Amino acid sequence: MPDGTRQWIEAGLDRYLREFGEEALHGRIAVPGPEFVPPGFTATQEQTEELVARVAAVMGADADGVTVHLFESPPAELRRRHGVGRYRRVLGRTLIELDRLEAARPAVFTAIIAHELAHARLLGERRMAQGRADGERLTDLLTVFLGMGVFTANAANSFPRAAEAQSFSVLPVGDLTERMLTGLANEPTSRLGYLTEPEFGYALAYWSFLRGDRRPAWARHVNGGVRDTLTRGLRHLAARGGARPLNGRFP
Repeated sequence: MPDGTRQWIEAGLDRYLREFGEEALHGRIAVPGPEFVPPGFTATQEQTEELVARVAAVMGADADGVTVHLFESPPAELRRRHGVGRYRRVLGRTLIELDRLEAARPAVFTAIIAHELAHARLLGERRMAQGRADGERLTDLLTVFLGMGVFTANAANSFPRAAEAQSFSVLPVGDLTERMLTGLANEPTSRLGYLTEPEFGYALAYWSFLRGDRRPAWARHVNGGVRDTLTRGLRHLAARGGARPLNGRFP
């Protein structure tokens, strides 16, 4: 990963520490499981509002000020790139719109909610100006800082739904990627979010260092591609002597 990208990630997380404080840094970490997304989730209005409330509790967002609207995008064969989630402010309230079709992958659906609530915390709370060129990437980065990074990192480069039935992932080896090792190199993937898998991996590593957690137990919940970068990022930071002083800023 280029040094400039690492510096951008570190500067962003440093700023979030100044903005949101130590309590937010050491808050809850959400991981996939039935206690977070109950079995039988089909994205009814009630289920979705309950899930939004759970994600909001992790991220310190005001769930009572959020209105949830569900929509369904055209069938996959009729669409190429589409918005699976949207954030707006309407009459002083946060409105998030979510594609119900993504509920077939509850963990991905949860990641979409996290991204939209990160918009609410940055734009709705006027912590970031609207229209920044890197605004969406900074929004992804905030999901890491506010405890939802396992979900958003795993959703960054999803395998096809049919392939998810394998229920396993592998660590990359040398130049071999996870997709090559699982035999899915020629299969289409579903890209979600604005940070890449390696960027999410390094963000999780630096965030873990800021938390003082050199051996994060939650790392077993991230997929192989992200976990590889996370592990190498932790080694890089250990060799460097830890996190930088809090003098970073957004470029």
